[in-house]
Amino acid sequence: MSTARVLAVLASALGVASCADTPRHGGGGSPETTVRPPSSREALTPAIDSLVAEGRFKGEMWRMNLSERNSEPTRANRIAVDGDLVVVQDQQNQIHALDRATGVHRWIVQLAGPTTQSVGGTASTETFVSTDELVGVDRVKGVRRQMRSSQHLEFFLSGRAVTVGTTVFIGRLAPMGLQTINLSSGAEGWEYKVASLFVDVVAYGDGALAQIIGVTEDGLLFAVPPRAAADSAWSPAESWYHRIPGTHVVTPLALFGTSLCFGSENAFLYHVDARSGRILWKMPCGTDMRGNEAVIAGNAIAQYSSGSLHVFTTDTGKEIWTIKNERRLVTRNGNLFYVDMGDHRVSVRRAGNGVEVSSFSTAGFEFVPSIQGGGLFLASDGENLFALN
Repeated sequence: MSTARVLAVLASALGVASCADTPRHGGGGSPETTVRPPSSREALTPAIDSLVAEGRFKGEMWRMNLSERNSEPTRANRIAVDGDLVVVQDQQNQIHALDRATGVHRWIVQLAGPTTQSVGGTASTETFVSTDELVGVDRVKGVRRQMRSSQHLEFFLSGRAVTVGTTVFIGRLAPMGLQTINLSSGAEGWEYKVASLFVDVVAYGDGALAQIIGVTEDGLLFAVPPRAAADSAWSPAESWYHRIPGTHVVTPLALFGTSLCFGSENAFLYHVDARSGRILWKMPCGTDMRGNEAVIAGNAIAQYSSGSLHVFTTDTGKEIWTIKNERRLVTRNGNLFYVDMGDHRVSVRRAGNGVEVSSFSTAGFEFVPSIQGGGLFLASDGENLFALN
């Protein structure tokens, strides 16, 4: 048997494509083709049809199979949604970026190890933290912003990282602060020093007009301009800052549009205008939000705390409904909220009053990520991903 035919048989067994899948001519004979069984992507149709029927979706937006796209067995280890991208980390620590609206595979970046922090995004970049390595890439093409293939740091990292231009902004320990890294040279730049553990950092806007927003465990919330790390002697002055007295910050920062949210140890959820730093409201929210990021969708903000999901209006902070024993807001489509019930079921509820209108099972799906802003429902069994609206 020829080498090409051996490859074709192996590819058929694995359900992936090979060069032998296309007709080839040889010795004047007739074209030879390889017939493969249906992929697991196509086998998803009954499950997707069932979700559409039970979950009050309009229909399917897209689906894709990672193994087919990668031409080798590929499974997701982590999935997140950041703006217009679905970001997938596979078992070989490759990052796959898919277009959120179409499922089109945009680019792949190889990391040295698994990510240890949430992805940090701006309008033009994505930044990944892998143990002590930073990888900043162009959001459209996936091209690395650094000159070297790896970017190992000599300090302990804290929280996610974001990139503006060729400068990365990341929390650090010992000494504690917001540290800048010049991706072109790998050199440390200026630092904004703080007095307690750095919790998280996000970027509001992009380029020279962006604001780098950070928060510390002892309640310092601040924004600094995105000055380049090459200016290593600069000592930044805050664009704005607040000190949240008498408590600790216990959640990551949630940012969507101009809304910035976080939770405190004394059980308040804060909503801040990311442009000015003005605290729009703070509302009591259970007793323990620790580690749970808020989800901002439409005119509502949902926060899990103390075994319940609390939903507030974005403008006034009025609590419009609370549901016990449900874990998180997955997404919002129109006037419907899709809520994770914690037992492989999703509850579909009216946004205005929380009344359940239907529910459906997510058994068999390993990933159903939350989506800031809503607009679609995304799920994956590890190899296949699909989106409904």
